Amino acid sequence: MIDPQTCDWSQFEIVFYYNKPVDQVFKYWATWAGLEAFFIEEARYVTPNGTLRGAHEIVQPGDQYQWNWRQPFTVEGEITDVKLNEEISFTFGVMQVSVHFTQLGEQTEVHLMQTDIPDTAVGLVFGHLNCHSCWVFFFTNLSSIFETSRDLRDANPDRVSSMVVGFSPLSKQKN
Repeated sequence: MIDPQTCDWSQFEIVFYYNKPVDQVFKYWATWAGLEAFFIEEARYVTPNGTLRGAHEIVQPGDQYQWNWRQPFTVEGEITDVKLNEEISFTFGVMQVSVHFTQLGEQTEVHLMQTDIPDTAVGLVFGHLNCHSCWVFFFTNLSSIFETSRDLRDANPDRVSSMVVGFSPLSKQKN
């Protein structure tokens, strides 16, 4: 069990395994067509010279991104490092995310680390707790897509977003 007093709330790690080759898993993370299949509704990458990257084109360091989820939530940031089939790193608000890919026999290990989570109440709730649970969901969704072709995301934008589950005010119960 995690001791909240000694836990390093400024970062977390998640590891998932997929029964797919590393190059296939990497493309889901490193192209906007891949991200839209399991993670976000709309992704766009603009190169340092201002051109829009193609849907299946691998992102490169210096690319600026805009990610729009199905519910009204948008993040803008920058790709900071890319090593083909090995790593992709990017800013995520004020935080940093690095995703490493390793071929292990017939499986691919994906190891995500999110760091620089602010030491504030918002940082703790959004940056650590909410982001951790959302990443686990999206890792699971990618597994579902690989195994069953089923997207687990709720297509109804009027429902509560995974971005705020557990963190929005609850209505008062009637006696």
